[in-house]
Amino acid sequence: MKNTEDVIRRASEWASCGERGISSEAIWAVMMGVPADKIDASTPADAGDFNRCATLIEIIPEWKTRLPEVAALFPIWTGIVEHWDDLYKALLNLRSARAIMKTRRWKIQNDAHLRFEQLLDLCQED
Repeated sequence: MKNTEDVIRRASEWASCGERGISSEAIWAVMMGVPADKIDASTPADAGDFNRCATLIEIIPEWKTRLPEVAALFPIWTGIVEHWDDLYKALLNLRSARAIMKTRRWKIQNDAHLRFEQLLDLCQED
């Protein structure tokens, strides 16, 4: 699928000033058509990494349906892509828990973080 002018603009803005990590850059590179041999295909290693990936997809939601392209190019991504919605829901819970943590309810945040990390581990075993 070809990127529209608007998608290219948002992708360029993200690349120049977005919060990035290796795994989110891998998604960006695949979607922008960078040759596979120029891409570090690292998957998200923790909630922070997945958050950066999810934020990219929030900025460019058109790419969500294209995530299987990442897995097709880099099979190590298959579990992450297949369970994206579950990981995203867990991330939203973690984000909420972090907001609650600011009111000193740290146990909720720690439990949500542990659940997210366990789900991420399961997805990477596929």
